[in-house]
Amino acid sequence: MKKRFLILSTALTLVVGSAFAGNVTDVTQKVKDSFKKSFANAQVLEWNEAGDFLKVTFLTNGVRAEAYFTDEGELAGSIRSVFADQLPLSVVSAVNTKYGEPVLMEIFEISNVEGTKYRITLESSDNKYQVTSDASGNIVSSEKLKK
Repeated sequence: MKKRFLILSTALTLVVGSAFAGNVTDVTQKVKDSFKKSFANAQVLEWNEAGDFLKVTFLTNGVRAEAYFTDEGELAGSIRSVFADQLPLSVVSAVNTKYGEPVLMEIFEISNVEGTKYRITLESSDNKYQVTSDASGNIVSSEKLKK
């Protein structure tokens, strides 16, 4: 389970802010059907390969998101950008307690079979961090970044 989260986290790190070489055009009907079942009202922007997964970038309710599927059509996880006011109160409270009400610069919601986690890039008065929290507000990891 942790391996899947790490794979999706790594995929997120690799793909955010980078261009993709070549769209995948031969997505199987099984994968497409699984996507439509999971994200009924979504508008597909593109399909790409991401390691062992097929990654679909799409819009849902005006929000850009990504989902990762196995070749068999199993949803491995999804990632979307969220605003600070969409974070669970427990996450906001934990981050504020540990980092003194920092500026939240970038927030991603990562959902998979393990549950939902939040990857937050934040800036406190003297440092910049990348923090991962579970939905209950437990800080799972914290990495100091160059400011």
